Amino acid sequence: MTETAQVRATDLVERCSAELALPRDYAALRLILEDANGTVLQLSRALELRPPLASRLLKLLSGPLHSPNGEHWSIERAVNQFGMQRIVDLSLLSLLPQALERLDTSLLRSDFWPLSVRCGLAARAIAAICRRPERDRLLCAGCLMPLGLALLWHANPRAASGVAGTLADHGNDLVALQRAAMGTDHIAVSAALLRQWQLPAPIQRALAGREAPTSVVPYHLEAAILQVAASVAGFPGAPPAPPVAALDLIGLGEVALAGIASEFARLRPVYQLLLSGRAALPSHATRHPTDLRSEP
Repeated sequence: MTETAQVRATDLVERCSAELALPRDYAALRLILEDANGTVLQLSRALELRPPLASRLLKLLSGPLHSPNGEHWSIERAVNQFGMQRIVDLSLLSLLPQALERLDTSLLRSDFWPLSVRCGLAARAIAAICRRPERDRLLCAGCLMPLGLALLWHANPRAASGVAGTLADHGNDLVALQRAAMGTDHIAVSAALLRQWQLPAPIQRALAGREAPTSVVPYHLEAAILQVAASVAGFPGAPPAPPVAALDLIGLGEVALAGIASEFARLRPVYQLLLSGRAALPSHATRHPTDLRSEP
């Protein structure tokens, strides 16, 4: 990531800051999580005092990844079962529609929600195969991956449209095309936005290092998982076959990934509705593929 791309990305995010405010509820939860004396009871109480967020979070937890047997959750039970870190990460996902509500047109043009959900489910599934404990954090990071795309569409729709229309003719080098047309790229813009939102370092660094995982040690494994997930999920500009170096880094072969795309295709419609905040969970959605199973 060049210095010029970083500077221009920061400028772009600052210009759009009024339209991209992360709800303060998230900062309140982070304070409890990062307080050495913070407790499960305090976090549960903070969520219960925020009924809209609590309702969205419980709806998300009712999905097949976290409720394979149709479990019914209360806030207190969920915090005790999943732990404070996972609940705060999932709360961030629950707040994302509110944070992006003023970008509606750009979200549609960039195909944000379908792409976000595919990347999130792919990242979580790969983390599960690799037996990584932070699979919900990777779900969260994967879902945030297309933020830079949406913001570039918002800031300069004509240039973004031109890049999208010529991508296949230029070797699918999305970053190079974006820099040539707009002076920055979606990875730099995502990184600038996540810095402004003050998200946890593991999420920021892993997403910023997705194209070069070994540059973001100690978050290189998370970055490699996101790089592989981008290919599996069909992220614009990502190679159809995941980079061998990334697969080697996380200790996987392509055979291990063979079933992920078809398996998460079953879950994508459910989670697209849940994560975009526009619908309730269908009653039949509690069945799920084994590869994506949660381990609370």
